[in-house]
Amino acid sequence: MKQCIYELAGHYIENTIPSDIKNDRIGLFTSKQNAIRFIKNNHKYIKSEEEGFHLLYLSLEKSLANKKRGEVQISVYLPKGKYYGDDEKTIDAVKPFHGRALKDQRFKVGDIVMFNCPFNRLQIGIISLLPFTPEKVKEITKNNFGVGVLDSSDDVYCILYYENNLLNHDHAPECYIFKPHVKIDKKLIKRLKTALKKLVRARRANTAYKSDNADL
Repeated sequence: MKQCIYELAGHYIENTIPSDIKNDRIGLFTSKQNAIRFIKNNHKYIKSEEEGFHLLYLSLEKSLANKKRGEVQISVYLPKGKYYGDDEKTIDAVKPFHGRALKDQRFKVGDIVMFNCPFNRLQIGIISLLPFTPEKVKEITKNNFGVGVLDSSDDVYCILYYENNLLNHDHAPECYIFKPHVKIDKKLIKRLKTALKKLVRARRANTAYKSDNADL
């Protein structure tokens, strides 16, 4: 029987956002229980700074031995050791998604957030869509003749953000979305809220949304 190995890593960002995310391996563990125990008992000794970067979150990944192709299990913890969530999107592409109740959602439409977007980069954005609720999933399944069409990769928020002055969007699981802990430029907040209002109006009118410099 092959043994699973759990890799604990720290993820660090700069004081200004957008920021690249610097990843640093902290240690390897033979069981998830040992890793969690280490996080709870030793989080004070985990480096909070790394070459000018400060710790944003910890990740615990089931990796190396016994790792199946396309299967990665990641749990996210805050710097003080509090469990924050799982990256369900990467665990199993065929794991069904039955919906996330509103009471179980940390964020709401219009919230300004920090999030880990592709290529290990932390961005500032605004929540534009929430994960499907159980009621919505049932409706989608019914319209698809009872055949399940949603999997764990659908348990995500849609976020609008600006990259190189262009409006873009991304989908992120809840465990990679955070409340901003740095001061956000008021002009950027206003710009994001304006983009969201335009998008909401377009949805209500059931028309394609075209921003000043990008299609969504």
